Amino acid sequence: QNMSALPSPPISPSVQSPSPTMIYGSLDRNEQQGWMSRGGPECIFSQSDPYLQHILQCLSSETPLAQEHIKWLYHWCGAYECIRTFNEPQLTTKNSLFGARVAFLQRSWKEQHFRPFDTMESAIQYLQSHQDYAYTVRLSTTRPGFITITTRSNANFAHTRYQVLQNSAIVDSKGNQHLSISSLAATLV
Repeated sequence: QNMSALPSPPISPSVQSPSPTMIYGSLDRNEQQGWMSRGGPECIFSQSDPYLQHILQCLSSETPLAQEHIKWLYHWCGAYECIRTFNEPQLTTKNSLFGARVAFLQRSWKEQHFRPFDTMESAIQYLQSHQDYAYTVRLSTTRPGFITITTRSNANFAHTRYQVLQNSAIVDSKGNQHLSISSLAATLV
């Protein structure tokens, strides 16, 4: 998929960065808890980056995206890995994963239990304040391309990570593929 051929959507004021041309992201890749959700100024990518533009085109009409969420999506979708890859076969694979992750987000964005920018703590708080919900789903704060489902059993909470595959499906523990969060969650609760 040729990312540079994608049209550039208009950027609304809610997604403008402090500097007119750059958004800052995190390079803190040593698997620290929540590195993607924290985002630091170590990685700089342009507002005109074709991967960023594709994410914004696909998701910004759903809801205004805060700058820290744009950074998180950029890394979660694998865009940063794509721009750092110069080996053509690896780039093709990484572009395919990027496209699958964006497709997954588009399908999942309006699902009732999908709260993409929750952290472990906020997912627990949400379930504690919504006793009628048995689970919530969020983007992994540590692993690009993974989601985390937080489930409740009485007063205990479990966080289970699932990978979004190259076909944009999620595989459960029995090897069954699911194209939606609700389909996967039905096997858990």
